[in-house]
Amino acid sequence: MNSSRSGFRLVASILALVILSVLGILWWKSSDIPVVPAPSEDQGTDMSGLQTVVDRGIPAENRARFDERIASLQGEIAAKEAQDIGLELQLGNAFYAIGELGKAVEQYDKILATHPTDAPALENKGQALLEMGDANGALEVWGRAIAASPYEGTYLRMVTVLEEQLPERRDSVKTLLEDAIATLGQSPALLIRLGKWHESKGELAEAISHYEIAVQLDPGNQDLIQTITRLRDELSGTP
Repeated sequence: MNSSRSGFRLVASILALVILSVLGILWWKSSDIPVVPAPSEDQGTDMSGLQTVVDRGIPAENRARFDERIASLQGEIAAKEAQDIGLELQLGNAFYAIGELGKAVEQYDKILATHPTDAPALENKGQALLEMGDANGALEVWGRAIAASPYEGTYLRMVTVLEEQLPERRDSVKTLLEDAIATLGQSPALLIRLGKWHESKGELAEAISHYEIAVQLDPGNQDLIQTITRLRDELSGTP
């Protein structure tokens, strides 16, 4: 991946800082995750029935500065003889930041039409779709982002969406997390989430096994150590 764009992943916690600073450069499968479709030309997004605009609560003076920045980016893009996906990504992110989610997705789709595996555009499009109310669409796009450039944060966002918004697909969490670990290697965050999945299923021995490895990687995690002790007591029948 182009290192000049490696810091563009978008996370929701950044948004407030982005708004305060007017514009930051953000960067930011369906039946059985993580099945990912083969890369193909992006045909755009059907946004009928989705919430394409959200109120970010941006003060008028800051909104004016955003609008100026958007106009400036549009002018720069129009003046280019060739496509500049860096500028196009910034424009999509600017629309996202002011709550123009539909316009943001349209901008990301322009990038994906010519660069269907562009991870920043896929990451950002997925986040916008989620906020528009299309959780399944967000998962599909993030699956493509993972295929292009695996990233722990994307896996974890997908897990959260499955658990909180798509309970009927919750069993996919195990497959997704196992794929993340196989792809990226073991990490405390991935192991803990997988352990929690097993714990929620009553599979205490499996949960303990994952938690123990997580503690080896993060020996200072006292909460997790206490969780392991509690689960061992439950497993042994100790009151």
